[in-house]
Amino acid sequence: MERVTLPEVLTLEEVSEYLRLSVETLQRQALLGKLPGRKIENEW
Repeated sequence: MERVTLPEVLTLEEVSEYLRLSVETLQRQALLGKLPGRKIENEW
């Protein structure tokens, strides 16, 4: 399997593509504290 180098910060859409999960699932997991993330202004 090929190793991928990821940047320090990913957008929600980039994480969604990388993990093959919907943006909605990732938002829900972040709100529940199960996924590390930071909210910038009103967006995850």
